[in-house]
Amino acid sequence: MSCWGSNFVRFIADNLGGDGAGAIDSRVPVRVEGIDNAVLLSAGERHTCALIATGRVRCWGLRGLGMLGDGSYGPGSSAPIDVVGIDDAVDLIQCGTSDFSCALLSGGSVRCWGINTHGQLGNGQFGYSTTPVAVVGLGGNGAGLSPNEAILHGSWYDPATSGQGTGFDIIRSGEQWVLFATWYTYSLDGSEKLWFTLQGVSEPAAATQTLDLFVTDDGVFNRPPAVSARRVGSGTFRILSPTQLRLDFNFDEADPRWPADGWMTLTKLAGNPGIALNLQERQLEGSWYNPVTSGQGLNIDLITLDHGPAMVFMPWYTYSADGSQRLWLTLQGRAEPDDESVITLDILLNENGRFNQPPATPAERFGLARVRKTSLDTMQVAFEFDTDDPRWQREGTMTLQRIGEFRP
Repeated sequence: MSCWGSNFVRFIADNLGGDGAGAIDSRVPVRVEGIDNAVLLSAGERHTCALIATGRVRCWGLRGLGMLGDGSYGPGSSAPIDVVGIDDAVDLIQCGTSDFSCALLSGGSVRCWGINTHGQLGNGQFGYSTTPVAVVGLGGNGAGLSPNEAILHGSWYDPATSGQGTGFDIIRSGEQWVLFATWYTYSLDGSEKLWFTLQGVSEPAAATQTLDLFVTDDGVFNRPPAVSARRVGSGTFRILSPTQLRLDFNFDEADPRWPADGWMTLTKLAGNPGIALNLQERQLEGSWYNPVTSGQGLNIDLITLDHGPAMVFMPWYTYSADGSQRLWLTLQGRAEPDDESVITLDILLNENGRFNQPPATPAERFGLARVRKTSLDTMQVAFEFDTDDPRWQREGTMTLQRIGEFRP
């Protein structure tokens, strides 16, 4: 493959030019170093991308707005660089004329990266992205989320009852997407903590989703056996706005710990919509569990901030050490790994709340957790509590795996 023309920001990729002053233009074709099997080429305003026969995408030119898709900003590159996260089944790539690029994958989903000041990337946000993000609603085989599914995904709470809330994950199951929500709260009299899960097949175009409501019993803190969930009712989520949701719930199983029915209005725990998560942050998000202790686990949400790494918000659903109670905690902190790729988070405890009733309950620091990804779909969480409370195991480690497939 050869290119020619202006090389002011390293369009030609001949490794001869610089970025800016001193770059070498060419009136004749110059061989692009490092690309021998391109099947498609697309030139943007200040960068160029090639689709390789193996299914990868490689880009070169200006990098300052994230348009090379390699996970960084930095100076430009005169040599082709691999776009991260796209390594097979790319049918078509098209560079935007305004510093962004998009790739069409074989399953019909679309990934875009680069500038996003006007929503060019199609991911429902306005922040630049240095790595490919999914265009919502263009799913093909289900790889992308619809606009309504993208709204649901994340953490929700009522400010008046802060300390309890709901986390939404959207999990691929075959050709379908499954909505998986975790609801953490308290009993009506406030004497114990409760948590439930809500599950059902997603209806992508629907602003209202009705899910089965489940409860699990007889688990033991971070120990086997796995326990099964039983259906106790249903919950209907209705999108009121991108940041507001209404939940109507109905319990079929009478229990003095919860009401027969009711409703609540929830607010999304949202960060700066103008900033996108990077690839490493997105790989943390989702629902995680240990198959041998199934029935307990973690839900991880990442919230973008104005500056620095995203905030990790991680509800942890479990049981007491003697199995007599359901318990939940939250892990919170910045998604900032150390030299050994470990993210350190505070373990926080909320208590003394009442089911769907004010007041808000403050969180108190209760210990420390160290989270380390061991692969795309596995992680280890080492925890240590500051208390000798018999409800908890003082310290230990959990080996967890992702529920479902990573959604790029």
